[in-house]
Amino acid sequence: LISSVHDIELLLVPMLQLFVNEETARPLYQSLRNRILMIIFRIPYFLQRLVEFDVASGNMCSLATSKTISSFLLCLAKAFVEARKSVPLRQLALQYRELGIGEARMICSILMVDCDLERPSGAMPGSTAEVYNE
Repeated sequence: LISSVHDIELLLVPMLQLFVNEETARPLYQSLRNRILMIIFRIPYFLQRLVEFDVASGNMCSLATSKTISSFLLCLAKAFVEARKSVPLRQLALQYRELGIGEARMICSILMVDCDLERPSGAMPGSTAEVYNE
């Protein structure tokens, strides 16, 4: 699906913008949006690829791309328990939090991840039941 950062900006972001917006958040469209979110979330290694391409570093993608992806992650975290246990989602949320992307703070609070960047090195964020979507 995604073979480069260029693919993320040309293919993924426009697709996410179609259904991660205020219009689809309305009750009439919410169940359809949740089905689409779950389909994308269940793509094997999808979130891991985003982590591998370092999309949350700020160097690889534009700010608009980062905001769109973080809005997608927020929708995932709000809608699905499986997504809340996802290790790659947690990693992306923390990286976006370091960049100061607005939704990242809310994602971290939903995931119950310690967003304090000065936490002790041995502290584990969030719950211990972690899920990889393989």
